[in-house]
Amino acid sequence: MAIPLFIFTLAAFVIQSSLTQYVQGTLGFRQPFLLLYIAHSSLMVIFPIHLLYLVLTSQKPVKLYMTSLRATITSRLSPEGFNHSEKGKFPTARFIGLSLCFATGINIPGLLWYAAVSLSSIGDVTALWNTNSIWVYVLTVWLYRMKWEFRKLGAVALASTGVMLDVYGGSKSSSNIPGVDTLDSRHNGPTAPVLGDLLTLVASVAYALYQVAYKRYAALPNDSEAVIEDDSTAPFVYESLSEASDSRVSLVSSERHLPEDERTEKPPFGLYANFLSSCMGICTALSLGIGFPVLHWLSIERFTLPPDSTTFWCVVAIATSGVVFNSCFMILLGLWGPVLTSVGNLLTIVLVLVIDFLFGHGSITIWSLLGSGMIVAAFGVLAFDMIHHPK
Repeated sequence: MAIPLFIFTLAAFVIQSSLTQYVQGTLGFRQPFLLLYIAHSSLMVIFPIHLLYLVLTSQKPVKLYMTSLRATITSRLSPEGFNHSEKGKFPTARFIGLSLCFATGINIPGLLWYAAVSLSSIGDVTALWNTNSIWVYVLTVWLYRMKWEFRKLGAVALASTGVMLDVYGGSKSSSNIPGVDTLDSRHNGPTAPVLGDLLTLVASVAYALYQVAYKRYAALPNDSEAVIEDDSTAPFVYESLSEASDSRVSLVSSERHLPEDERTEKPPFGLYANFLSSCMGICTALSLGIGFPVLHWLSIERFTLPPDSTTFWCVVAIATSGVVFNSCFMILLGLWGPVLTSVGNLLTIVLVLVIDFLFGHGSITIWSLLGSGMIVAAFGVLAFDMIHHPK
């Protein structure tokens, strides 16, 4: 399932970025805070959609899925970990706090990015933002208390160098780089480049911390990437249930041989991640709503609704692609870990370069080819490392 999810992630990110540029540039609907709010709040729909799909295709009651989800969350957030009884009290306060933290983790980098774009150059902001794979690896080593690995460190450095070459030596229009979903037309030159670069750097580190923290504290412990040397921090492993067709797994303790009736059956594939994504969407909708009157009163962003049907449906498409990207990205963080996922996301730069060339919207230079090759090579090294050296 990881491969199609990865394809959906890349496609959705490119579509979201391109549509956001189109809405703000060509259509002139310059509402970055509103678009960010809509895209991240729309995450609340992914869990109901997934649950409805499961009910319709399996003919099983909603209660069955909710019970397994409740048991999983209770076990995941209990101090005792997955050895905790699934009949324990649901950790409501812990779960709300977790949802708020990760909603903050996904929103703050975006807000800082939008602020930085108005202060610094598009190229600098794009280059600094896409160095988050380096910070992901640094934070992974720190949080998981791992040893530095030359292969991974070299791969993330290679990917970041490739981004620099693409941004500064590639296409003449830096707005072709995904993630630059604002306006070159209203960006009349950097007004405070040092401050803008600093905000971008903070945003990049914050987004990296969000990815690593999600894997460490929220995702189910499928340690496909991180090698955790302190057994006290990771006493859990996954064990397949006879390769069940519904992709469920049973989580057992490090002893690996619990009796069958003591094993906790997990929810269907992706349901746990999508539930957490929906909760993050709800937290975003409730917490960021206060920003509209404040920004309107300060004349930073005057609140307006889409003026016509074309703009409206483009905003709907932005929200839809944002839901696909963020929900798939969350699942991949659990499956692949943050290092491979963050470097893999840089392949959107390569994808946009190819699309622009095919449709005649951009030119390919030796630097853009070299940069794209570095990104692809870095992803290949990390993917090979994950497959052949999972532990």
